[in-house]
Amino acid sequence: MTDKFIDKLNENNLYYTFDKSRNMYSVKIPVNVDKNDLATFKCPLCVECYKVNGNEYKNSKNLYHTHGWCDGGIRTRHCRPEAIKYYDCINWEFLLEKRVQIKPSRCERCRYLDRTDFIDRQYADSLKCSC
Repeated sequence: MTDKFIDKLNENNLYYTFDKSRNMYSVKIPVNVDKNDLATFKCPLCVECYKVNGNEYKNSKNLYHTHGWCDGGIRTRHCRPEAIKYYDCINWEFLLEKRVQIKPSRCERCRYLDRTDFIDRQYADSLKCSC
């Protein structure tokens, strides 16, 4: 793994592990699952445009990948060859985790409406108003 790859994962607050027996990195990715059982997520590595020398443009937006859900688990990557070459990553895969959808909640004191549609499972219980 290169430092660029690790920095990009840390920049996106993504957790990763290394399996020594398979010599493989697993990157946990939160996904949104639609009614057709397709998981969609923003890839931390793939962007719309690359320069001629293979570097990313600073203002390029990340691309979305779609996988079949099938109760989550590990999926092989579908990243662009330019991204794989730029980050010099050979052995890694995605570990898909479904985001929990919650209804907007309203604070009883100030009537603040929290409009978060999707949040990570670990933060679902800690939604609170700033009042």
